[in-house]
Amino acid sequence: MNTRGALTSYGAERVGTAVGLKLSGEAPLRLEDQPNPFRWGDESSSSLLLFGKERVGNVFTARKGKRVFHVLFVGPPPRIRRGAG
Repeated sequence: MNTRGALTSYGAERVGTAVGLKLSGEAPLRLEDQPNPFRWGDESSSSLLLFGKERVGNVFTARKGKRVFHVLFVGPPPRIRRGAG
């Protein structure tokens, strides 16, 4: 992939994640953009993954040159956490 392709992929990763969450229909998941807690590469963004009003994960997307990194951290939905132990 070249730098131009990486620019396209960076945008597509962010849009694709948001659309995928809305289309899943299983839970009211949504992304809330956050000011970057740190900057990395040529472009980077950070979002909270919310289940209703509760935080359940984080999404980080970054581009450095011709490479794109997309990391999604998710914990169990709140209804599962409350029922445990």
